[in-house]
Amino acid sequence: MRAAGRRRATRRFPNWRFAFVTGSLVGTMVLAAGAAYGIHRSWREHERAVRESLDEYARYAGRTFGDEVIHASGDMRLRAHAVVFGNPAPSPGGAMPLDDFAARAGAALDDAGLRGDPWRGYFRIAPADGPLEGAGAALRPELARAVAAAVAARLPTLRREDEPAIAHVFLGPEPVTITFARQLTAAGETAGVLGTTQSRRLALAVVARRALLRIPLLPPSFISPEWRYGRDLARSDSVVSVVMLDHQGRVLFRSPRQFDSAVRGRFVFNTNPGGFVVRTVLNPAVVERLTRAHRPEEQRRLFLLLPAVSILLAASAIVNLSRERELVRARRDFVAGVSHELRTPLAQIRMFSETLLLGRERSVEERSRWVGVIHREARRLGDLVENVLLFSHLEGPGLRLAREPTGLEELLEEVAEVYAPFAAASGARLVTDVWTDSPADVDPRAIRQVVVNLLDNALKYGPQGQTITLGLHPGGPGRVLLSVADQGPGVPAADRGRLWEPFVRLDDRDGYSGGSGLGLAVVHSIVAQHGGQVRVEDAAGGGAKFVVDLPVADVSAEVAAVQAG
Repeated sequence: MRAAGRRRATRRFPNWRFAFVTGSLVGTMVLAAGAAYGIHRSWREHERAVRESLDEYARYAGRTFGDEVIHASGDMRLRAHAVVFGNPAPSPGGAMPLDDFAARAGAALDDAGLRGDPWRGYFRIAPADGPLEGAGAALRPELARAVAAAVAARLPTLRREDEPAIAHVFLGPEPVTITFARQLTAAGETAGVLGTTQSRRLALAVVARRALLRIPLLPPSFISPEWRYGRDLARSDSVVSVVMLDHQGRVLFRSPRQFDSAVRGRFVFNTNPGGFVVRTVLNPAVVERLTRAHRPEEQRRLFLLLPAVSILLAASAIVNLSRERELVRARRDFVAGVSHELRTPLAQIRMFSETLLLGRERSVEERSRWVGVIHREARRLGDLVENVLLFSHLEGPGLRLAREPTGLEELLEEVAEVYAPFAAASGARLVTDVWTDSPADVDPRAIRQVVVNLLDNALKYGPQGQTITLGLHPGGPGRVLLSVADQGPGVPAADRGRLWEPFVRLDDRDGYSGGSGLGLAVVHSIVAQHGGQVRVEDAAGGGAKFVVDLPVADVSAEVAAVQAG
């Protein structure tokens, strides 16, 4: 009985094991199928998200293009009427003669490319409620009536003295733009009204051709993954085609290259009567490269390698997400810092240049002072751009040092002389403390940027009335020490190791903007490529002292050659 029982149990055991193995395999296949379906669905969602993003980019390109066209049209009209703002009338009612205004405004419109306009005209109303004098298309009765009505409606609401009024009217199917401005006397009284008429369709077509080549409608990296700032020229017409239509569907402008793809954008501009529509189509080659759609055979290969691919994808996702977070943080901090650095000098340059263009200076001294401000702020912008370019080269293989025997004393004196106005504006004083004349084996352009960055750092964080010392002392054998010392709060010892990292700004804790976070990183990289070292220590009179250790140039061979010659 026990033997029979054992035989029955022995026969049942293989069936149980088969069921277990079969169930495990079926479960594994179900899990694999579920994972495959999840991956397939993820691909579809990814493609849909990419396509929606590309559609949004296409609409954004249309809006950017239309905004630039509107801005350029306004700028063109402002230039045509600049003569009115810059020439005060001798008395009320004594506005500029119509022939004089027509010649100057016509020259400005011709320079803008608006030639052969059948609706171009000029008009003058002096005094402001007097009869209308016309020239060109403004003599047409229907256009003269539209001009008189537009001036009567808009003139009472025109508040600014340096801005023309604009009215868009339709004469039959043709949209015509009427632009006029008040000419004032020296006492600020209205002497008369001077204005122009022009075809709106022709003006939009002319500025559209320039806008397509002047601004990037999409990120330049769409053109090529190898695209780099400062090396390549972004051409929007190689990435997106543009068609601009008027309110009746007539083509105002069509870009030379036209594409046919499913990624299209459309933006309607109704800011003016009739408005216009911009249609955009992305280059299908760009669309294909960005979507990276998987083909069926590639999917089948992936299903066969599903376990390994799943592990690799999970690991890659974790690594990429971590890197993406770091990249987003660094990019956010960098953009915020550079934007802050750019905002002040750009505002100064724009304000003083516009003031000079309008001729509002009261004396030659005042004009010279404003030009000096523009020059100083432009130099600040140049140094910031130089930092960004140097950092981009230092991160890759692009920077090549042109090392030569360089007198650092002359370099320090030149930097101190150039940046004396910056120091004076900050209430600081620059002094040089030179104890050696040994030339250094360096690239003078790169080392000048090192000194500029350290000096800018001292000016930024030092107090009012401080003295900044640019020093040059002998170091160890074959070495020379270049230093910049300020009288600011100094750098805590615990934070000195982080100073040289890109995008790091220690002053963020205290609520300051701190700049781009690139200056000291550029300093550290340049000095390291020279075979030197840079450190920060406490200055003798309080504050921070940055010391750069550089190699001395070996000029014995050159001296021997000179003596032999």
